[in-house]
Amino acid sequence: MDSTVARTVHGIGSVEVLEEAPDRILCESVFSVHVYDPRLGKEHTRHGRYAHVLVQDAEAWRIARKVITLANDRVPTVLDFYSI
Repeated sequence: MDSTVARTVHGIGSVEVLEEAPDRILCESVFSVHVYDPRLGKEHTRHGRYAHVLVQDAEAWRIARKVITLANDRVPTVLDFYSI
């Protein structure tokens, strides 16, 4: 493991299905992401809500749309894909 790369742990809960059809699901959930930056020796948490539209094609269920709403919008660094 590279000791200079930020490490993250993602938690997702309270998943709620809002709309359901045979090939489409609209759902919401809450999340928290714990980030540790070994370069600075600091950690922080981001949290908020996800909204997903899932669609089923011939092979599997896939994410067609994802909306991320941060609850804590003051973060100590740049946001990247892995930390939300």
